[in-house]
This record gives sequence, C-alpha cells and structure tokens, in this order.
Amino acid sequence: MGVSLFLALSLGAMASPALETVRTGYPEYGLAEGPDGVYVSRSTGAWGKSEREEIWVYPPGDGKPRRPAWALADASESDFFFDQASATGYFVSDRGGNADIWRIDWRDSAWTTAERLPAPVNSDGAEYSPVIRKDNELCFASVRYGGKGQGDLYCARQEGDADWHVEPLTELNTPTGEWNLGFSADGDTVIFEASGRATNKSLPGDLYLSKHSDDGWSAPVPLSRLNAGGSELMARFLNDGSLSYTSSNDGDADIKRAADTDLQVLQPSLAAIARSSGDLVLLNPQTLAVNERIHVGAGPHDIASSADGRIAVVPLLGVFPAPHDDPIDPDRLRWKTVKSDGYAVIDLITGEMTRHELENCPRPHGAAIAAQGQRAWITCETRGEIRELDPATGDILRTFHPGKGVHKVMLLEGLGLLAATNPDSGEAYLIDLKTGDIDSFKTGRGAEGLAASSDESTIWVANSFDKTLCSIDVATKEIVRCMSTGGAFPIALAVDDDNQKIWVLRNASSDLISLSTQSGATLDDITLPSRPLGLAFDKRHGRIYVTLPRRNEVLRIDAQTGETDAIKAGVMEGDDLDLIPAAAFDSSSDT
Repeated sequence: MGVSLFLALSLGAMASPALETVRTGYPEYGLAEGPDGVYVSRSTGAWGKSEREEIWVYPPGDGKPRRPAWALADASESDFFFDQASATGYFVSDRGGNADIWRIDWRDSAWTTAERLPAPVNSDGAEYSPVIRKDNELCFASVRYGGKGQGDLYCARQEGDADWHVEPLTELNTPTGEWNLGFSADGDTVIFEASGRATNKSLPGDLYLSKHSDDGWSAPVPLSRLNAGGSELMARFLNDGSLSYTSSNDGDADIKRAADTDLQVLQPSLAAIARSSGDLVLLNPQTLAVNERIHVGAGPHDIASSADGRIAVVPLLGVFPAPHDDPIDPDRLRWKTVKSDGYAVIDLITGEMTRHELENCPRPHGAAIAAQGQRAWITCETRGEIRELDPATGDILRTFHPGKGVHKVMLLEGLGLLAATNPDSGEAYLIDLKTGDIDSFKTGRGAEGLAASSDESTIWVANSFDKTLCSIDVATKEIVRCMSTGGAFPIALAVDDDNQKIWVLRNASSDLISLSTQSGATLDDITLPSRPLGLAFDKRHGRIYVTLPRRNEVLRIDAQTGETDAIKAGVMEGDDLDLIPAAAFDSSSDT
C-alpha cells in the first residue's frame, strides 16, 4: 500500500526520495513531478470507497510527505499535474462545490493563488485528470452532458485572453468510459484508462495506447503487459521519458513504473503461416519484405494474435505438404504426418517462443485469442473439442465439446461468444463463454471458412462442398440466408461492411470474388495464378492479401482495381494470414 514506487526517481537535477521505502497506510496514485517535489493523490479511505481525496508532496531529500500550502483541508482534491513549459500546475478540487479543474502558477520559487478554470473547461459534471499535451493544450476527462459514455476525453485551447474552446477526442471515446490520460513529451502518444470495454482484462479499468498522425488518433490497443486483475489508471510520462501508472487491487493502490518493453507495440505486420517449413513469417504489409521468420513447429495451419499485437498462438497440426522450393503441380503434392508438437506461443515483440503440449489432442488446428492474450482457444479435430487455455502457463481452463471434426474457431469478444465450423458435420457453432451452452447450425457440407461483421452481429460460413455461403444472425441464432458462391471450394472469407460485400476465396476455382451481402450478386471476380488458401482484408488501406501455397507466394491485391501490386515468394505452403495488430488495419474478423 502507498507509494511503493522505485529507487532514485529522476527529477532533473533534484535529488529524489527513496519512495519505495514509504508506507503511508493509504492508497496513493497519480504521480506527478512538480518543481518542489513528487506529487501524489491519496485516498483517505479504502480504495474506491473514499469520500475525500488529498494531494500530498514528497519533497527532495528526506522524502517525508506533506500537504502543499495551497491545499484545502476540507476539500476533496486530486490529480495534480505540473507543466514545466509554462510552470503551471493543474488539479481537481471540489472547493467550489463541484469536482472542477483548478490552475496554480509557480512563480519566484513559490505557488500563487489557485484559480478555477471557467466554462466550457469545467461543466455541471465532474472533471478529472487535467494534463497538458503540448503547446498549452489542456486535456482532461469529464462526465459532462453530451458525451458518448460514462466518461469521455476532451482537449481545450485558449488563445490569449479569448474564451476556451473544448473538443472531444472523438476517436478515443466510446459508449463505455474513458477516464484519465497522459501524453508523451511530443504529444503524439497517449495512454488512457478505459472501463467497461469487452477487450479489458478488468472491467473497472485498463490502460490503452494510441498514437497520433496525419490521419488522427489510431485505434487504441490495450497494454496487456501492464493491465492486471484490478484497475490500471493514471498513466503519466515522466521527465526522463519513462512511464508511471497506478495499479489497484483488493482495496490497495500502488504507483509503478513501466518497463520499456511493456509499452512496445508491434509495427503493423502481415503474419503468414508457412505450413511446410513450420514458420511464422512476419511481412511488411507495404512491401511484403520479410521482417522476421520464426520457426514454430511441425505443420502449423492457423494463427491467432492478440489485439495489442503482442502475443500469437499457433496450433501445430503435424500434417503438412512435403517441402518444395519451386512451384509444384497439385497432382505431384505429397503430404507428411508427424506427431503434433501441441501449440506455440510467441511474444511478437521479443521473438520469444514457448511450446505447450496438448495431451489427447493429436490434430490441433484452429485458434482464437482474447484481445490481451490472457486466454486462447484451440480446436482438437479428432476429439471434437475446443480447449480454452492460458497461453502463459499452458493450463487448460475449460473444454467445450461441439463435435468431432471441429476445425475453425473465432472469438466474438464483444458478445462473449465463440464461433466455430465443422467441415465433417457441415455445421457452425456459437458457444456462450459464460454458460458453456452450444448452439449448432446446419449450414452445408464442408462448413469451414468463417468471418464476422465488424459489429459481430452476423457470422458468415463458407460451405466448400456445397459451394454456398450462409449468414447467421448472432442475436436471434437463426440462419438468415444462404447464397451460391458459384465456383468450386469456397474456403476463406473476409467481410467489407462499408461496401456491403463479402470476399470469398475459391480454392479449386483459383479465384477471388466478392458477393453483395444484400443480394448475393457477384461484384468482383479476380483470377489468381494458382489455388489460394489464406485471406486477409486490410479495410483501412483497401488491400487484400492471399496465400498461394503451391507457388510458395503471398499476393497483395488492390481491392478497388483487382490488380496484384506486390508478390512475395518464400512462404512455403502458405496457409492462414493475420493482420497484426488488427487495429492498425481496421480489419474485420476473418480466417
């Protein structure tokens, strides 16, 4: 409990207290480096139940905390932040009757009188976590009227003595809650707390990272290495560029420092599975150049990666085509079968790889993974099982029994469901992760390819032997319609919601088509030079990626023109493709 921080925290030229030795007996959070010491907020009661918050400062030298002279004893005050460029402090106080943002200046080695900022910075709702992004732009959280959710993020500017102008951070706000935030020194990286998101490890609050570019703020990714079982909040970049944050659990709160590797996010990559060489190949999505090649084991077919681009899970089927360096005719292809190595877990940042055995699962094939990698699911075809696993330990948490032959699996995280397909029985499944209930749907012979709309309201199933495509309404649990896919053996799907179309990869016909999700009419028809297998759709950039296993190639296709604009050889018997992290591509769930 308390500040339990880290030794020798850098405060520029200022000597810093050994804060890891301090035990105040109260939860403390929200580290800030001020001109006269280290500032923290303190709950006067149990974490999350305190009726009053206080601001304390640890001066340099002895580290003994004290209240700042400007603090009011009978007010609830917290969230102190100091902007070095303007020598101005900001904090939240209810001294005016509401939780508002106040400002105080540091002049001539002393604090001036605090002043409450006017509307529209402050509102009838509560304001939290004021910070300066850059160029005196004040950003904060608020529960004001007109927001998207429980709490939202805003930034405000004042030009000279003019009125303040406040804008929401629309790309980061959601119908759930966004609460407090911190910016890197250049203002182009933000880390904030979000509550209630389906991708959270803990519903009360996880930390998310977003980067700013000419296109605006990127889709936020959760920081799985920092998020734990409680609530993570109050991320603050320190003067030395490192990050402090608060982690709470069981009525306690501690301020911690993040390691550099904890904040690393994988650069946008196209992951390709090379079945015959047993490799996971990470490609540059712009050029298709190989960034990294990781040997994972015998006969991988599928990959699932966490939303933060940190963890990948690869089942090792043990069945694969005999290696061939040159293109090969399908009639000359020979298959090899070896004992399965179970599955591989890869840290995509460090390249570290661990294999876990899967007892009594001789043919593990399909994979899905939670947004922060805390759980994964792998299909055991021969036993008709889907096993829920802890990727870190390899422990089996639960087992579902949809039926022998279950092949592909996909997580609908926002709904707490798994979707799966079974070519042997011609079925698709929806599995409730809370109750374990399984609903089955007879979609057609060879049910394999699986994809979902971006809002997870509809799943699509390709029935390879029947040459049909069926849609299932997830809410009503009904097959809405089935349509013909024309050519032979539709095997992989990707949904383009914006254009109301679904891309269908037809293996035996050696082509890629798109069908209208409304009428079933063919909208695009792209001939391919060989039989395809894996498919990924980059919605943001209008690109389609396809593996051609017989040619050991990956193609990149312009979704608008149908032209192939890049080819990569050397992915031996390529199968599944995954865009990592998915947020960088706005890619819908696909297999």
